[in-house]
Amino acid sequence: IAPFVKDNLGLLSAVLESVWMLLRSNLSILISILWTIISMLFGSSTVVLNFFLSMVT
Repeated sequence: IAPFVKDNLGLLSAVLESVWMLLRSNLSILISILWTIISMLFGSSTVVLNFFLSMVT
C-alpha cells in the first residue's frame, strides 16, 4: 500500500483538497441554515412564552 500511496500522492492530495472545498462550502450553508432555524425557534419561543405569561397574569 505504501508504494501505491507514494506514487499517487499528488492525485490523492488533489482529491482530498477538492473534497475539503466541497465540504467547507456545504458546511457554511448548513451552519447558516441551522443558525436561522435556531434563531427562529428562540425568537418565536419568546413570543409564545410571553403569550402564556400574559394569559396567567
